[in-house]
Amino acid sequence: MIHKISYYTLILFVFGFMPSNSLFAQSKKDKLQNEQKKLKEELEELKSMIEEKESKRSLSIAQLRTISKKIEKRQMLINNINDQMLELDQEITHKMQDIDFFRKDLGILKDEYAKIIRATYKKRATTNELMFIFSAKNFYQAFARMKYIKNYSNFRNQQAEKISGSIVTMKSKIQVLNEVKQEKSVLLEDNKKQSDHLIAEKIEKDDIVTKLKSDISKLQAEHKKKVLAEKQLENQIQKIIQEEIRKRKEKKEKERREQRERDKNQNTNTKKDDLDEPENTPEEIALQKDFILNRGKLPWPVSKGYVVEHFGRQSHALDPDLIIEKNGIGIKTTNGAEVRAVFKGKVLNIFSIPGMQQSVMVEHGNYISVYSHLSLVYVKVGETIMTKEPIGKVYTDENTGEAITELQIWNGNVKTNPEDWIAPK
Repeated sequence: MIHKISYYTLILFVFGFMPSNSLFAQSKKDKLQNEQKKLKEELEELKSMIEEKESKRSLSIAQLRTISKKIEKRQMLINNINDQMLELDQEITHKMQDIDFFRKDLGILKDEYAKIIRATYKKRATTNELMFIFSAKNFYQAFARMKYIKNYSNFRNQQAEKISGSIVTMKSKIQVLNEVKQEKSVLLEDNKKQSDHLIAEKIEKDDIVTKLKSDISKLQAEHKKKVLAEKQLENQIQKIIQEEIRKRKEKKEKERREQRERDKNQNTNTKKDDLDEPENTPEEIALQKDFILNRGKLPWPVSKGYVVEHFGRQSHALDPDLIIEKNGIGIKTTNGAEVRAVFKGKVLNIFSIPGMQQSVMVEHGNYISVYSHLSLVYVKVGETIMTKEPIGKVYTDENTGEAITELQIWNGNVKTNPEDWIAPK
């Protein structure tokens, strides 16, 4: 309803209770709710991965990482809920202030209306409206008095409508406030539920740690085997890359010799720049550029999964003296999951390493993606494959029932962090 801006309405604008700020708050609230939904989906995914291997449960470091990941996600969810409750507390405070200002504004309107009614009553008691008009000295004064009476009546009606509109607005705001309070109540209940889960998961983690530490010699032996497998994998990858570089140089040198021989027979000279062309073909160069442009946006090599082993030098989860150098990332996924190419390219090599099972190398120009821990391989060397095309099936450990695949990304003979290339979850 349109009426002149009161003092309290002006205060609402000054202190930020206008729709522009509420829209900003709503945007932040929506973002937090989307994050909450995503975190709950990730926790459900983790839960399903744990439950599917429950029948052949055997304690392992990967299992410890899984429960640690659950704790990390659970804490993030609790933090998210706390942030939402903080937002709701601020929203409740603003809405209560808003209602208080409107209540005062409504009080002023009612006081003004009461004064009008009293004034009208007194005037009617002492003056008859028709006599007031007929007692005018001339026609113009009579017309002015008629207009005054009409305007006064309209003004009184407008004030009544303002009061009615303000009451409706007040009721609407109180209803919204109650809905926000109910929303906070639901979040409080969810927060308690998640906190209970967190306590149970921390107890479970402590239990796993205690049991694993009870046989430290076994842990050390497993760690030694893993370090050896990682080193053998690295050596094999570097050997294949060096061989590929050698083949390319040899091929280029042969092309140069043939070109010089043709120039000699035709008595012409090829420019030195033409002889120094890059070893990659134009198609390979274009593919490499596309690969670089998709840095941070590449799809994951599995449809469901999360990182349990990060890139680089890191300590053992239970013994800080046990160090391992990871050239890629370990991604835990579901049993029997298919491993997919993160980008289009050509299958460079397929080989096996004890402890790493089968590995597939796919080249994207100078860049190479490597997929390890495969029980089955679907592709052949030299085959061109597309982004997200299945290249094999993940290997599942018979003892622990866990399926972990490893992804590496190399730039020539330089290893890079795959987490910088794949899209964030």
